[in-house]
Amino acid sequence: MGVDTSVLYLMRGGKPMKKIIAIILVITMLACNSVNAASFVQDKKVELNNEHMKDYNNSSVKWKFDEKSSVLSFSGCEKLEKVDVGQIKNQVRYIVLADDIKEISSGSLSGYFNLSKVTILGDVVATGNAFYLETPRTLELAGRCENLGEMISSDMAPFPKIVLINNNKYYEEKDRMLLTKDGKELVLFYGGESLKVPDTVEKIDSYACYQLGNLSDVKLNGKLKEIGDYAFYQCLSLQSVVIGDSVQTIESFAFDQCISLQSVVIGEGIQTIARYAFYGCASLQSVAYGNGLQSIGEYAFADCPVLSMMNSKNSNTFCIGDGVTSIGVGAFMGCSS
Repeated sequence: MGVDTSVLYLMRGGKPMKKIIAIILVITMLACNSVNAASFVQDKKVELNNEHMKDYNNSSVKWKFDEKSSVLSFSGCEKLEKVDVGQIKNQVRYIVLADDIKEISSGSLSGYFNLSKVTILGDVVATGNAFYLETPRTLELAGRCENLGEMISSDMAPFPKIVLINNNKYYEEKDRMLLTKDGKELVLFYGGESLKVPDTVEKIDSYACYQLGNLSDVKLNGKLKEIGDYAFYQCLSLQSVVIGDSVQTIESFAFDQCISLQSVVIGEGIQTIARYAFYGCASLQSVAYGNGLQSIGEYAFADCPVLSMMNSKNSNTFCIGDGVTSIGVGAFMGCSS
């Protein structure tokens, strides 16, 4: 808050009447500041056209901290990277990103140890984990966030609560799932023992079920075409999965370290099992796949020590079908057969 130094001078050494006037002015400034802070939080708007606006390192990144509401706001740039805001970092409880920010870089919102909520007012693309270990409890979205799961994933913290604001036109919530409005993408599953993917879903996004340790039962639909990278990474209780004929690609790290996974059935449409897709599945015993399989990525089934059955559906032995033309380095390293 800024107070005119002449007012402070009057308070220290001015005449009685001037002192009274000065006190009234200070009270008025405080009241206005309080009202502005309340409006800032309630209306989800970023007001940066004031004396608190600053340039950081002569770049276009601008930030403002409101001490009353503990709100830190960023504006004025398309790509948000790590900004040094000094000693106020530990006071920040709420971060707001203005709608002119279009990209959120890895680590750009990390280090705010008391952060409880983040509001993103525009459409953004995340290019990595923005928070590292300091994932907020609540994330408000007014628009679309591409790579949302990757942005909020953390080995040490659960997903934040997602709150859709300002009549978000891209997402909807249903049965503990965050879906695109057209129902074609499963963006996030908030957790639970069982997941039934809706019939409309064609893609399970990257990180959608990242590290959901109690997820044991997954039912995929027949229209699903793509399983994104890290989609079921470290789902430690998942025991089996049946992937339908429409799926053409299982992306990198999709089922990495699902240590309870014992059997996998993959439909006829499969063409590519990407690198590390089933890496470290310590209990995996059998994989049956469709005849369309063409490529197995590097380390796709590495460190699966009890894997003894890897075959196309017309074979009962451990074999790689004739259609497979590419096998990456270490694809079966550490397997028993």
